[in-house]
Amino acid sequence: MITGVSCAVMLLPLLCMKSILLSMGQDPVIVDIAVTYINWCIPGIFFNAFAMQINLYLINLESTSSALVQGGTSTVAHAIMLYLFINVKGMGYTGLCIASSLQFFIRWLAVFTFMRITDNKKISEHRNEPFFEQATIQEEGLRQ
Repeated sequence: MITGVSCAVMLLPLLCMKSILLSMGQDPVIVDIAVTYINWCIPGIFFNAFAMQINLYLINLESTSSALVQGGTSTVAHAIMLYLFINVKGMGYTGLCIASSLQFFIRWLAVFTFMRITDNKKISEHRNEPFFEQATIQEEGLRQ
């Protein structure tokens, strides 16, 4: 729920960032560039927020290699996409924005896939476990 609320707050710039930046006295040309970046990257940041949560979960289960997998995979993919979008397709700045957003999605995909296919015993034990312990559910009156 906390992640959902924080992601909803991140969507606010999509609605009013241009007017906020212009009211602060920013150069309109720079504002257009910034708004383009924000509009392309906010959807990717949504996935990045979940990737960070999954990664922290895995680190708490003593699976630190998940950070290497997600960081390495997304960085290599980002470099390839930058080359393709900017140099091959000639998309320029928009290509950079799209590649950055897709990098966040690939980061989530990599860590999620790592979590699902890893043979780490601790992760396997917790994979189908409910978020709250049964005693907490009964004590707090929560529903599953």
